Amino acid sequence: MENRRPSSIAHELESNESTTILPFYDAQAHYEDLNEATNNDQPPPPYTVSYHQTSSQTSLAENPDLKFGRIAASHGGVDTDCRVAGDGRLDISINEKAGGMRMSKLLVPALRTQLKLYQNANSAEVELPPSITQHLRLRIVIQVIGSRGDVQPFVALAKVLQAAPYYHRVRLATHGTFKKFVDENGIEFFSIGGDPSELMAYMVKNPGLMPGIESLRDGEVSKRRRGMAEMLMGGWRSCIEPGDGMGGAGDPFIADCIIANPPSFGHIHCAERLGIPLHLMFT
Repeated sequence: MENRRPSSIAHELESNESTTILPFYDAQAHYEDLNEATNNDQPPPPYTVSYHQTSSQTSLAENPDLKFGRIAASHGGVDTDCRVAGDGRLDISINEKAGGMRMSKLLVPALRTQLKLYQNANSAEVELPPSITQHLRLRIVIQVIGSRGDVQPFVALAKVLQAAPYYHRVRLATHGTFKKFVDENGIEFFSIGGDPSELMAYMVKNPGLMPGIESLRDGEVSKRRRGMAEMLMGGWRSCIEPGDGMGGAGDPFIADCIIANPPSFGHIHCAERLGIPLHLMFT
């Protein structure tokens, strides 16, 4: 390999009269970093313990998530390890062996090409592939706990999100009582359990923060606890399970974002576990 000092792409392209440097991008700083990655004789320091080394020694008893599947491979100086997590997502680890620099040699030319595209004055408008210009189709779950009056505004929202020009896949997760209402509007339904009539009756009977003596005596508090546990678990299942939550079949579903009303409670925990956005709405 020719031993030369790193230089910016701006200097390399000075001979091309049709090339200018766009003011919004610091080409020199970025390109010098790229050259350092490929021309530096000293490789970056290796990791003390690689993920591949530790995970390959983990048994199913020590990590139950491994039961969903794992594949590990080593080729061309790169160790890779891929696990299927409990929520259906892939956990991929790539460990490059010291001195190989294979990943840098693969990625840096691609980054240089992208940099030249943005600095090419002949291309006033860079033509992007359709996969970028088209709308990104998301899997959205809307979690609603409450009465029909709480559910109905979210039905209207779901119809807008799944129609043109968005075409998102929208799942409305609410009580099984409203399945027919949701299905009639052409929206995917998922039952999170719970009886809205019982829930409303309890809230009317106990409007304050603390339940009344009568509710404690009649065992309504423990009953509500069981009902809330069912709905909390139903909210999590609505983010990761296929079907309608009532035994019906359906296409696989992993939520990309969550829209919820505050009484659904489990929304923030589901979003945090999946690492996805959450938007709270109250009607």
